Amino acid sequence: MNRYVPLLKYLGFLLFVFQALRVLFVFVNHEAFVEVQVIEVIQAGLYGLRLDLAITAILGFVFLLYLILRQIIQISLITILFNIIQVIFIILIAVLYVADMFLYPFWKTRIDQTILKYFNDPFIMLASLTIWQIIGFALVFVAVLSFLLYIDYKLIRVHMLENRRFNFYSFLLGFFFYLPLIIMARGGLQTVPINHSNVYFSKNIVVNHTALNVVWNFFYSINKASGLKNTYRFTASANAQRIINEYSPIQVRVPKSKPLLRIERPNIVLILWESFTAKLVKQLGAKNTYTPGFSSLIHQGLFFEHFYANGSRSDQGIAAVFSGAYALPQKSIIFEPSKAEKLPHLLKDLNLSGYHTAFYYGGELNFANMNTYFLNAQIDELVSGHDFDAKDWNSKWGVHDHIVLERFTRDVLQESQRPFFKSVFTLTSHEPFEIPTTYKYGEQTEEQKFLSTHYYTDSAIFRFVETFKKTPVWDSTLVIIMADHGHLLPKHPSGYYAPEKFHIPMLWLGGALAVQDSVCSTYSSQVDLPFTLLNQLGIDAGHYALSNSLFRSDSNDFAQYMFNNGFGIVNRSGHLLYDYNQNKPISSTIRQADQIQLLGKSITQQSFENYLEK
Repeated sequence: MNRYVPLLKYLGFLLFVFQALRVLFVFVNHEAFVEVQVIEVIQAGLYGLRLDLAITAILGFVFLLYLILRQIIQISLITILFNIIQVIFIILIAVLYVADMFLYPFWKTRIDQTILKYFNDPFIMLASLTIWQIIGFALVFVAVLSFLLYIDYKLIRVHMLENRRFNFYSFLLGFFFYLPLIIMARGGLQTVPINHSNVYFSKNIVVNHTALNVVWNFFYSINKASGLKNTYRFTASANAQRIINEYSPIQVRVPKSKPLLRIERPNIVLILWESFTAKLVKQLGAKNTYTPGFSSLIHQGLFFEHFYANGSRSDQGIAAVFSGAYALPQKSIIFEPSKAEKLPHLLKDLNLSGYHTAFYYGGELNFANMNTYFLNAQIDELVSGHDFDAKDWNSKWGVHDHIVLERFTRDVLQESQRPFFKSVFTLTSHEPFEIPTTYKYGEQTEEQKFLSTHYYTDSAIFRFVETFKKTPVWDSTLVIIMADHGHLLPKHPSGYYAPEKFHIPMLWLGGALAVQDSVCSTYSSQVDLPFTLLNQLGIDAGHYALSNSLFRSDSNDFAQYMFNNGFGIVNRSGHLLYDYNQNKPISSTIRQADQIQLLGKSITQQSFENYLEK
């Protein structure tokens, strides 16, 4: 065991270094912390400790390998090689942290893989700094690097020169140390590996940035980046935008249709229903009435019969619904906070217009990086599974829907601030399809469990609506029910990428809605919601550049969705599926297929271009 004491010293050394550099970051950027309380800085250090532990464990893998190898290879070359590797690690830590603390006032984000863009011309990176700041940068870098190398040598390196005799039990013990390191590296035993949401806790973005570990953030962003070039570029940006504008002209984006709301600033309730597919709704062709509550509500509001998800994952749906951002091939923008925080955000726009905003989710808010994404929008209230009693955390993903919706109902009815925008994201209908009641359609197969969980969630949502309708708040509220994405179940014969998988229901209800028992037949998708909603409220929505009106009346309406490395487009004449791996359409029933193909490729190109530019 004594042979591995240096490992514990090394891990402790790194944790001390990361906390010390966090304090130095606050000191150098003290002007950004004028309105930040000391307790928040302390909390940032405590929250950031999880990322510190993660990157410490990753660096510890190499050190542990050395301690194991030196027991069987008694030559100084191993020690020399390891020392070189460790010095490189320390230099990297010093470079990233010192560059970060001096560039932060200009970039307003912690260093990530974006810095690699400037390696060919580092002078561009330093262009914002004065000569005195550059001198200060150099002095701080030398001081930090010297300090780290000195402490590392005194604490670790000086005790590693002696050879050790081989001991089989000691050698075997070394491999058991990897298990706790692996657990540390992924941030624990929770379902979702550690990410930014685990350390973002404040509405103040500066405080959240302080909690980040710069080295972890740098490598995390590299891992998430698929490349710095737009591999989906097929024409000049201006030409791609021209093609999009042919199908989304300005007059379509700003319709002169009659407003659908009875009041200027209604309360808004948005229910995002996990994996709610059109294949469950009788009015959309379902074989049975799997969601009777939802079906009964359709005649009480405005139903969208040709509405589509823009992707197949929750993170893609959330970005589309709240930011009007198309899903990206093999990417997800909300997993990269430095990019996601530059997206337009429905909640931010509503907040600026006087709305009180809230988001409820019964599980971990680090799922799909929701915590980071919503805090960046200056949301007023975030409620997660941790805000419920431990006894209610009774499924793999968190708190079951009926419990969350009961809390949501109480909070909505007790809301004293007007107007408000409250959204809730269900989770019970996510795999592994666990429910606290009997399985209505059986539980022998995945499809039976899928149908049963949706029947359960449907009951909970219907109960919420029926309770809400009996209160005075209903008359001044717009309720929107929609899915985050579709699902392969119930099985359909058309394949994984077919429109059936992406076709989802959406229903508008509430006393604030001026119409009832109406159907909107426009082909549209989730990205069209933020523009349409703000447009109906009389709030400027011009910054949702790729979002159209849900109520456009021309014949060029369409819905586009992304699947892994391809896209699908649906309109009144049919559908087209295009696979980038094969660089050709794989299915088409649509008229003017060549033009529609260009439209889909233009949307993909421009969306990816926007992603790279953020």
